[in-house]
Order: sequence, then structure tokens, then C-alpha cells
Amino acid sequence: MVIISKFIYKKKNFFYFKVKFTEQGVCTCISIEGSYFDRVCELKEQLKVLYLQSKSAFSSLKISSRLHLSGDAIDDELLTYLRLAIGFSNLSKISLYETSISPQGILQLIEATNLQELSIDDSSNKLANVAHLIKKTKLPNCLVQYNDNEINP
Repeated sequence: MVIISKFIYKKKNFFYFKVKFTEQGVCTCISIEGSYFDRVCELKEQLKVLYLQSKSAFSSLKISSRLHLSGDAIDDELLTYLRLAIGFSNLSKISLYETSISPQGILQLIEATNLQELSIDDSSNKLANVAHLIKKTKLPNCLVQYNDNEINP
């Protein structure tokens, strides 16, 4: 049995895909940018490994208590499937870097976990209001950072 600890595939001008695992097979990082889900089936001969080729496949992962999500292909739909993954409800720390997750998606995310730390990096500033809302009303004891600045109540 081969254990993949890190899988990265880049297709210039199309997509970037990276998933990291611990030695126990627990996912700690998912980075997806561009048209991965649209293009992965077309590239199956080149990829040789057809892993996580649909958003629904992410529901079969085992998730670490600390998870990093990045890239514009990380959206509310993918988050819906990740919430079904083993260990997701035990998340204590999550970092979101330049994702396409909406404010509503962030609120659904925190309801499904016991977060102690939430870090959001968002150059578009579309998530600033939800970060403040989370700190003030939803998770007052959680360390919430927005664009590397700690949110205070």
C-alpha cells in the first residue's frame, strides 16, 4: 500500500492542486486554484492518479484538527462535502487563504466545529464583516484573525 503524504499537480494557466496528509493519512492542507474540477477528467492519462476528482470525493477524507484551505476553487459547495469528512466536527483551528467561501459558508463552517482559532486571509475584503460577527456573537472565546490582524470584541 502506498501512502501519499503530499500530492501536487500544476497545469499552467489551468489549475493548481495540492493535498497534504500526515503519516496516519489525516488531511492537513487542501489548496486548489483554477479549473481543477472542470479539467481533471480530461487529464486522467497525464495524472495517473485519479484522486479527489470531484467535490463529493472530499467527504471521504479524514480531517486533522488543524486544517489549511486555500485557493479560489475552495468554495461553499466543497465546504459542504468537507463538513461530512471524518474529524471535521473536531476542528480546533482552520485557516482560509484567498478562498471563494462566502460569508454564509463561513457561518455554516463555524456551526459544525469547535473552533479555537480561525484565520481568514482575504484580499477582496468580502469577509471582514463576518469575521467581526463571529468574534462578537458566535465565538467570543475563539482567536479570530482577519488579514493577519486579531479581531477584538
